[in-house]
Amino acid sequence: TKEMQKMKTIKKLKLINWHSFDNEEFEFSTVNVITGENGTGKSTILDAIHYLQSGGTCKFNSAANSLSSGRTVENYLKARIGGEGVEFLRDTNDIIGHIAIEYFDTNTRKPYIIGCVLQLVDGRLNQPIFYQIKGKTWNDQLFFAKNEVRNYDELEKEAKAQGLDISVVG
Repeated sequence: TKEMQKMKTIKKLKLINWHSFDNEEFEFSTVNVITGENGTGKSTILDAIHYLQSGGTCKFNSAANSLSSGRTVENYLKARIGGEGVEFLRDTNDIIGHIAIEYFDTNTRKPYIIGCVLQLVDGRLNQPIFYQIKGKTWNDQLFFAKNEVRNYDELEKEAKAQGLDISVVG
């Protein structure tokens, strides 16, 4: 059908410093099911997708668990677990995180990326930066330099060095 011809499908999700995911890439197909034991990250994955697709305006899943009232971007970056004696897995006030989704546009037959750079500086969340990269897929060099997570300026510089069409959105 014509509607199927204009579909955009999620191919991959990249999470860096998003709750318990330090650097994780998930691949998707036409139909997907996310399963797992309680506390393994199912809602965390859906919250990341929802956050990115809403341009940062969504409310996080409050039904997921007893820590749901603490579901904030800051707590996702710091990996709040609220365990006895361990409040955060990343117990630092300076963190850079990324959420990126690689789509495939069935109309243009090309991939494109929508992403967001999230940065805590001295424990305060900077304004998230949403971006798009047209016509290409990602590689880890975009997100990392010598095992350090890139901020947006570094990401943009690397993207341009790779000849990618990157721009801020929103």
